[in-house]
Amino acid sequence: MILFKPNPNQIYISPILKLNMSKKEKKEKRTVIRTSRKSYIPFYLMIVAVIIILLFIVLTGRPLPRNNLIAAILFIVVIIKLTEVHRLTHHYDITPHSLEKIEGIFLRRIKRMNYGSISQLHLSQNPWEKMLSIGSVEIAQFSETVRTEIKNINKPKEFLNAVSQMMHHKGKYMGGYGG
Repeated sequence: MILFKPNPNQIYISPILKLNMSKKEKKEKRTVIRTSRKSYIPFYLMIVAVIIILLFIVLTGRPLPRNNLIAAILFIVVIIKLTEVHRLTHHYDITPHSLEKIEGIFLRRIKRMNYGSISQLHLSQNPWEKMLSIGSVEIAQFSETVRTEIKNINKPKEFLNAVSQMMHHKGKYMGGYGG
């Protein structure tokens, strides 16, 4: 079962661009993995709590100072924006030859791990994460001297299997994530 397919639109935007691309760029397909929105549930619950408190104050007829209303709305907007910005600026790419951890927008950090250098993969999930089907995968390189953690991704078991397949086939592209 293929869960995530590389998006061909990420590489081939138009036929004209396709002609101008090198052979390496044409063959290079990426699967982008982002942090799951499910991992931000505690933040979303804080927003719901603020809204419930505001509704309680209004419905009971108590005065709601304007500054408190503005602060509550600002809090809600900032939390929603920050969770999305964090989610979009931290992602992982599965390429035919390596696994890449990419962080940041302006100060971009890319950590590339060739499949041949990966020695072990560890999956960790607590009961809450298991119920939500999210988890973290720790990747050990060079006999566990270098470790990278891929946190709070959807379906971590499938991710683990996909990376294992890529390691087994020494970077040969399998045609999709998980299958």
